[in-house]
Amino acid sequence: ANARAGREADQFAILSLGGADSTNYHMFGILRQWLKNLIRSECSKQFGDAADASGKLVHFANALVQFKFHDEALKLYRQALAGCEKILGFNHADTLKTINNLALLRKDMGDNDEALKLYRWAVAGMEETLGPEHPTTLLTINNLACLRKDMGDNDEVLKLYKRLLVGNE
Repeated sequence: ANARAGREADQFAILSLGGADSTNYHMFGILRQWLKNLIRSECSKQFGDAADASGKLVHFANALVQFKFHDEALKLYRQALAGCEKILGFNHADTLKTINNLALLRKDMGDNDEALKLYRWAVAGMEETLGPEHPTTLLTINNLACLRKDMGDNDEVLKLYKRLLVGNE
């Protein structure tokens, strides 16, 4: 089972390099079925280390987002986030990056209120853990600013952009 999972993960890596326009749908079908099985199984049995498994889930979820498989990606992000929180803690950089990715997905799915909560959580944690001028913190602030722009809150957008300018000096 692990050898097959490894082969399918290699196929996934090749497919993901081809992007969303890849014509190899058969491989994508194999990947999709494998991911569904992974969701149902315990990640630590598939990959050994649970933190490593959470990281792999995030990478798989990122690829699924490219293919617009939002529901499947949402399940993977939630599973990865639960693993990161349990193993690494709430304010670990990998946990916070997963929250940022989940916020991006929720925005893409049209759930701006949930995305807003997630972005604010991620920004607060990143500022505390990584610092207000860290590139990952600034990227997440930019994502929050884009969401607030889409939501029509121009006053907050200006405040966020000012924070970005200060952080990039």
